[in-house]
Amino acid sequence: MALEEPEDIDELREYMEDSEDQVDVEPMDTTFPESVCVDNLPKVDENKKPKLINVLKKIFLQIGNIKKLEMPMDSGMSLGFAFIEFESKEAAALAVDRVNGYKLDKNHVFNVFPYQELNRLAALPETYVEPADEAFHEPSDLASWLADPEGQRDMFVTRYAVGKNEETMVAFGEMGRNPQSYYNGEREKEAGLTWCELEVKWSPKGSYLATYHRRGVALWGGHAMEKQGRFAHDNVNRVGFSPCERYMLTCNFRNPREGDSTVLFWDIREGKVLRKFALGFAPLPGSA
Repeated sequence: MALEEPEDIDELREYMEDSEDQVDVEPMDTTFPESVCVDNLPKVDENKKPKLINVLKKIFLQIGNIKKLEMPMDSGMSLGFAFIEFESKEAAALAVDRVNGYKLDKNHVFNVFPYQELNRLAALPETYVEPADEAFHEPSDLASWLADPEGQRDMFVTRYAVGKNEETMVAFGEMGRNPQSYYNGEREKEAGLTWCELEVKWSPKGSYLATYHRRGVALWGGHAMEKQGRFAHDNVNRVGFSPCERYMLTCNFRNPREGDSTVLFWDIREGKVLRKFALGFAPLPGSA
């Protein structure tokens, strides 16, 4: 038996006709910038899962509001990682910056990275391709100044004014003799660059000379005072070295009324930031 058409179907026919109009659909952002992955978590069963999720929320809610937290399971056990979606991409970026390296216990140190990093890893070729050998570059002898061919002279650095400009000069000094210039930024001047903008400081053993710039710190050393590295940190005005000269601290210390200062800990050889945190100060009682 044939079915009868509903009486009010004619009111819907205009929506049922084929249309050639192009429908513009905004492409989906598959990088998910509001999301992060947290790796190296304890592997727990279903009974302990709610407690671990609650611990993660207490930690990450200090960064920003969480929209969703997913912890994949397999055969009743978690897989050691979780996905967290924040309300903004700024909160996700802050989570990577602040929580990566967080030590839950001695066996579980958080590895927090952007979700989009998974896309990069998934795009890696399945077959390993060995990278090309890099050309060997003889490292600078950072203690070359100790082998002074003219005796046991001291090396020092000075800042002085020439008109409206400030100059920086590294020189040898010896009792009873005029200082002998060793380097005063000739290469940088020829290239139209500034060797030192603000201040200078030696490392503890004299291996590095740090020059302060508005965009960061540069380290110099070796026989010809070659640049050993540049470390970006806007408005830096404090620099400290570890006794072994392997690590360096930089800080853009400023008046607490202007906001928090930022402290960075660097691995000098790798040129990488190891830790970063804001340096805040509680207001004094009775202060405005």
